Amino acid sequence: MSIVSLAQTRLRWLLRFRLAQLASVTAFVFFVFSIVNLYRRPSLYTPETHFFHLDFAKGETRHPIERLVIDSHATHHGWLKRQPLDLHNAADLYRERRGRHPPPGFDAWYAYARAHDAIIVESFFDRIEADIAPLWGVSAKELANRAISWHSTVSVRNGRVTATGKLGKRNTPFLKIWKDLVAEAGRHLPDVNMPINNLDEPRVMMSWDDVNKLMESERASRKVLRSEDVEQKYTTAVPELDTKAQFVEPEWRQSGVWDMIRQACREGTGSRDTAQPGDLSGPPQSPPPGVAEVMANGYVKNITAAKDLCEMPHLSGVHAQLIRPSTMKMTTDKMPMFSGCKMLVNNDILLPGAAYLGEFTSILPWSSPHYNAKSPTSVSWRKKMQGIFWRGITSGGLSSEHNWHRFHRFRLVEMLNGTHVTRVEQGAEQAKSFELSVHNDQVQSSRTAMYPELAHDFGGKLGPWLESISNAGFTRFFCENGNSLDDCAFLRPFFELKEEVKMSNQFQYKFLPDTDGNSYSGRYRSFLLSTSLPIKSTLFAEWHDDRLLPWMHFVPSSIDNQDLYAILHYFTRDERGDQVAQFIAEQGAAWASRVLRREDMLLYVWRVLLEFARVCDENRERLGFVKDLQ
Repeated sequence: MSIVSLAQTRLRWLLRFRLAQLASVTAFVFFVFSIVNLYRRPSLYTPETHFFHLDFAKGETRHPIERLVIDSHATHHGWLKRQPLDLHNAADLYRERRGRHPPPGFDAWYAYARAHDAIIVESFFDRIEADIAPLWGVSAKELANRAISWHSTVSVRNGRVTATGKLGKRNTPFLKIWKDLVAEAGRHLPDVNMPINNLDEPRVMMSWDDVNKLMESERASRKVLRSEDVEQKYTTAVPELDTKAQFVEPEWRQSGVWDMIRQACREGTGSRDTAQPGDLSGPPQSPPPGVAEVMANGYVKNITAAKDLCEMPHLSGVHAQLIRPSTMKMTTDKMPMFSGCKMLVNNDILLPGAAYLGEFTSILPWSSPHYNAKSPTSVSWRKKMQGIFWRGITSGGLSSEHNWHRFHRFRLVEMLNGTHVTRVEQGAEQAKSFELSVHNDQVQSSRTAMYPELAHDFGGKLGPWLESISNAGFTRFFCENGNSLDDCAFLRPFFELKEEVKMSNQFQYKFLPDTDGNSYSGRYRSFLLSTSLPIKSTLFAEWHDDRLLPWMHFVPSSIDNQDLYAILHYFTRDERGDQVAQFIAEQGAAWASRVLRREDMLLYVWRVLLEFARVCDENRERLGFVKDLQ
């Protein structure tokens, strides 16, 4: 080969090498840009474009969970397509969905949302409409007066926000947390009084007959007026709070919760005519056939319907709050009350729970590691342990030796005790809070009958599998007689106390079951952000429910946990299940970081207060925002 030919050859190879280098650098830059673009805060959020490295995109599924994930993924994309492009579009979407003009101040609310890159989808605020709607049937003057009759109130006057009332040791953190949040939007808010619930549990549950009459008035009030007929400023002076006056205490009911719930259900629903089980000393019976309507092949497909107490009467015997609540006190009065959670039959007005907001303050106990972790995404999925982890106390209700078998937290811990389940399978012990029996070396129970793969893969050996993947236990007893070991001696033969584990260490596990305490779980937001996979079982509705999708951002589990083993089995049995679990965990973390920020909580509370101020205004049927139409 001549010197010229050799030089040409070397030049060609050098050019190819340089082009390859350029291509690699370009690919790397594009990859970094894609990752940054995914987790930045765009004004219109779009998720990653790939689904899995599987055949899901073709609709080819091998398990019922995979179909649920695909359907949820499609719903999520539908949400993103419905984001408003501008203020006029946002107001029109409101009118289309709500049947009336947005409240005055909607423009400032929307401007804040855009300035802070909030994801705004009108359906995210359906809970607000549902909570406020019955109040249209109460006179504005009565509502305004009731709002100042409560002893714990956050008030707005000329843009200044104060917290007044009964500021006891327990109440002060609640009031200050919400007062500080409201103050961030204070100069944009109308004068309003906001009665704050000073308990974790909901407080208001009117009868179905009363609510139905109120809703008839609300439906009659809906109309989109001509813009020239609309008043764009709140008109009625808000009553002043007299701190020296005697606060009005409603008539509270603490016992007979299930009977109150029955009256909150309409005639013809399953629970209206169903009494609570009298004997609570054994495990709950098999769920009735109707439960299957909210399930897809044994997995929750409609999480709202799954906790509808009116249609799910069997739930009366599977959750501590419905059996023997510890501090739940409720009234049937038409009383406006702002709370951090509620059951679907309650009539409270939802706010973000104080435990979630505690992350952003120095107020104890909500700034403690029990509820929040500073670095929730520090452990990558591949470095997490292939297991399920839970720690907590025996809260949720006042347990006794006659009722603990039906309490939700006891059931979770007993079901995840692999050593105990092994002995049950061997016939040496009996399961106390759930059904599990063994015949002919096959696991036979209502909880496995609809999941044949469990019997196939774990015939008589469910316990050893659980021993290899589960780590669950109580850190403290709390029962009807007190909270010492002696007070709760009836629990000691069945449960061994374990050491507390700070939340950041819990994120070393792939699967984190999340269940109710006395009310909602204050750990849920941190679990969502952790890139571990939350497995959520709850009786309660929260402010964020309309913006989180089951099987896309978290995994739902039935309140009686009948599906828990099957869920864990699918996600741990092979690489495919592990990839699906990783996808949900990481999508949930990315989405939570975009829609569960403090800014998003402020926007929710801000909009609640605009709506509440309007319904308390005597000119409420003419109040609205129409600047975009002029």
